[in-house]
Amino acid sequence: MASTLDGLRAWLRSPVLDAAIQDGSRWFSQFNELDGDAYTGNIYEPRARLDRPAPKGTAFLFAERFEVPAESEAAFDSWLTETHLEHVEAQSGVFRARVFDAVRNEIPIDYYLSPGNRLLLVEIDADAVLEVLLAPGFQDAMRDSLAWDRQLPYLRRDVYEPIGHVQANRIGERAAH
Repeated sequence: MASTLDGLRAWLRSPVLDAAIQDGSRWFSQFNELDGDAYTGNIYEPRARLDRPAPKGTAFLFAERFEVPAESEAAFDSWLTETHLEHVEAQSGVFRARVFDAVRNEIPIDYYLSPGNRLLLVEIDADAVLEVLLAPGFQDAMRDSLAWDRQLPYLRRDVYEPIGHVQANRIGERAAH
């Protein structure tokens, strides 16, 4: 298990993974088709709000995944990090909100890459998730986000209930939560 993005990248370039890919190539055709499904195997690198502490309580996850074409990146990224992120994070019941970019290079198995080169991940108090999502301020933020629906080739919004959490405390040591 890699505890850092650099560690994950090293594993992705490792001879062990390369050998597994070569060995598995004979049965790749038997995998279920995932195109168009909600599943994502994307690897994301954090970009904004890295200084926010993890929530102390259980948090539901609200995720917005956006596929942003190169010609729209400047305007979209400015809106996402300077307007949308601020608006969402300011809502009562939101523990923290962060922005991530998908890692598209250095991925030896691109079988599970899915649309969504930008990700807004919002951690919401599990005891108030419905109240937060239905609150006028959060709904205003979603209306603002809906303006991008017609401009981007892909946009998906999902809410996830956590069933477990593993946090790397030190390299090689894991603590289950």
